[in-house]
Amino acid sequence: MSQFEFVMAMMSLILALGLAQGLRGLSEVLVSPNRYTPHLLWVIAYIVMILLGWWSLWDFNVVTQWRLTTYLTTLTLPAILYTGIHLLVPAVRTSDFDWRTQFLRVRRLFFGLGIAMVFVAVWVNIEYFGTPVLHPYRLSQAVYLAIFLIGFFAENEKVQRILPVFFIVSFVTSLVIVRMNIGALIAS
Repeated sequence: MSQFEFVMAMMSLILALGLAQGLRGLSEVLVSPNRYTPHLLWVIAYIVMILLGWWSLWDFNVVTQWRLTTYLTTLTLPAILYTGIHLLVPAVRTSDFDWRTQFLRVRRLFFGLGIAMVFVAVWVNIEYFGTPVLHPYRLSQAVYLAIFLIGFFAENEKVQRILPVFFIVSFVTSLVIVRMNIGALIAS
């Protein structure tokens, strides 16, 4: 087993736990009479991000020297995704769980993690993959950062309703344009 395979096993495990939590929660949110649309859309967005997170793990195959700092840095992104989905869909809930109240309760922490995720992702892209600072993917990451910042500060419910729609559209667009091929962000 190579160092890459060894490290990816842990990253895959974290992502798999997040995916299981997200899918389990999604099925409950969909049938809940207390469903809250922005929350539902963020759950869907995070499930897609977790799936893409696994897809993008291949990029780490270019890392030739694995150190503890490299390992911990790479675990940060799956950990943030897992924590974000767990905030949206906590493990302990009652049958009459109010998803709107949950979303509003964790909103700042959720969006704060999103902000951190963007900064870590940019740093990882540059540091480990050699992706240029002015790579076209930075535009997508800037849009994600703006959405997470607005979500963090905006109290307005109309704004909160539109943010996951903007995020999903920009995320899928970026996926189709930039991340369609495995290893797309690795510098040539």
